[in-house]
Order: sequence, then C-alpha cells, then structure tokens
Amino acid sequence: MPDDSLASPKDLARTYNSRSYADPWELVEDYWRVVDYAARNTTLGSSALASRLDLPRSRIRPWVRKPDAERKPSRPDPVRAIQVAEGHNWIPARYDSKTFPALSQAVAWIFSGGSIDTERFVPLFTVGGESDLADLDALLEELGVGCTVCREAENSRGAEYRPAQDASVLGRVLSLLGAPTGTKNADAAITLPAYLEGAPESIRREFIDVYLRNRGHRYDHKATIHFREERSTDYLDALAALIADVSGERVTRSDRNVIVSADAVRALAV
Repeated sequence: MPDDSLASPKDLARTYNSRSYADPWELVEDYWRVVDYAARNTTLGSSALASRLDLPRSRIRPWVRKPDAERKPSRPDPVRAIQVAEGHNWIPARYDSKTFPALSQAVAWIFSGGSIDTERFVPLFTVGGESDLADLDALLEELGVGCTVCREAENSRGAEYRPAQDASVLGRVLSLLGAPTGTKNADAAITLPAYLEGAPESIRREFIDVYLRNRGHRYDHKATIHFREERSTDYLDALAALIADVSGERVTRSDRNVIVSADAVRALAV
C-alpha cells in the first residue's frame, strides 16, 4: 500500500547521510532486520549474525552488544530520529494527525520569523514580545519539546528561541513539510508548503494567523495589515493569493509588500 503521508519515516531517514549506504532508509531496514533476528536467536554472536544476514560484522556489532558488554547497543542516527518523531506523533504526518496543526503552525513560524540551519537542522524561532513568547512556548509544549532561549532581545533584534529537546529531529520534520532551510531572501528558491493546497480550512487559516502575527504591521487609524518580505515575486504572489483565498477578501502585492485589506483582516479575525 503506498504511503500517503506528508512526512513518513522513510522521508525522515533520508534527511541523513550515511557513509555505508547510498539510501539511509536501507540502513534503517538493515538495523531492524538485525535487531529482530538477534532477538529471535539470542545465542548468536555478532559474527554469526553477520554471516547469516550477509552484513559486515563491524557494522552490526554496535547494534547487538550483549547486556554485560561495557557499552550499550547503539542505534544509527536515522533510527533514533524515527523513534523520537514517532514518540512525539510527528510522523507519519497527515492532516488528521493529532500534532499536525501544531507542526503546520511551526512551519508558518519558520517562514515568517524563524530559520532552520542546513547542517544540524535546528529550528530557531524569533519572538518580538511577551505575548509572542507565550504563543511559541505553548506551541512547542504542544509538540512535546519545550522552549529555551538562544539569544536575548537586543536593540532592534527580537529574542531567539529553540526547542529544548529533540531540536534537530523536529527541524527535519518541519523541512519535510516544506519549511525552508538556510538563507531566506529574494534569491532563495522558497515556495509555500505544498500541503497547504489540499489542507483543511482550519490548517490554512492557522498558517496565515501565525504569519500575520509575526510579520504583519498594523495601523492605529485603519484595520489594514501589511508586511514586507525580501522574497521572490512568485512567492509573494502565492502568499497573497493564499490569504485572499482563505479570507475571501482583497489582498494585493506592491513590489515586496503584501497588503491585507481591512475586510480580509476582519474575515480572518487576526
């Protein structure tokens, strides 16, 4: 049966690199094959297991160390990541998954006020005030990772926070859902997450809500919200179209600015 999830264990495994495997998913499959066989043949040592399973002993020995060994059995990074993500109910990610609304909101935060580095996949979230911090703290608690500060606010820069635990695994899952990694500017090939096209209305509305709370500039004398993004015109056009589609009201783009009309703001109740 084909996997129709938006982010699967196989997808997550393939965000890692392996010196021994061209496809890290094969590493995961071999690990579970070895561990399962060893559990059913407890008298076999690593040499016999390697022979029967046609795998190098040096590769599998760390996976099946005996209980009395000085070091405990180890797990390959993709295996550990899958176990962590499944433990948090992040994968397989589907629209009706318990954590998907929170994952989508975290993706929106990365687009509108955050980043994921390309090497470690650690997500960072920028906040501008106490209410923003409360929202972020609640979001990361819902995802089961907690929140810790990386950089205090200074001058015109907001404070920066990261997940208190399992940060790299969460960042990889968010990237699989379409969150950008690395630099975000007009030259970067950034597009809105593909899952938004078929997502339930509540998911699309919450994505926009996070985006506008992080990026939107409000006026004292009118209800219009506008924000400026140094992104490609295609990206800005797609973002304006998404907001217009969900609100059912007028949203326009001028150069790098997106202007959300007062009617759209009222329809979105942001």
